[in-house]
Amino acid sequence: MNAFSGYDLWYLRGTPRAHNKRIMAVEASSGEMLWVKDDSVTAEIMPTTTCLGNGQLFFQNPDHVVCLEAKSGNSIWKSQRPIKKTRLGWSTPTLVYHNGVVYSADRESERENEKDTVRWIPSSQGGIAPEV
Repeated sequence: MNAFSGYDLWYLRGTPRAHNKRIMAVEASSGEMLWVKDDSVTAEIMPTTTCLGNGQLFFQNPDHVVCLEAKSGNSIWKSQRPIKKTRLGWSTPTLVYHNGVVYSADRESERENEKDTVRWIPSSQGGIAPEV
């Protein structure tokens, strides 16, 4: 028996996944809704992964990095990038767009298809930095 006996430490098992999410664009000056995307691709969007670049909106869900046309919300492409689905809520992947490349940083996950356009996957060894 320890100090935590009898307590449900749910946060050690990871944050429960939220479903049925959506992404939308709103005209900044008027508040008018421009478009809404509410489908299987956005159902489990990881909101903190959204980024913009070159007229495109990028985000990540548990299986793919997704690219939409920012003005219309139309799908342009999606690239397989599976991630670990059991995690603490604050430990979502990081997605960055720079000079025509989208970078996705997260724990390592196996690729199913070698034809994916993923160029490299570094490993942080689960948060333990490698020795230099």
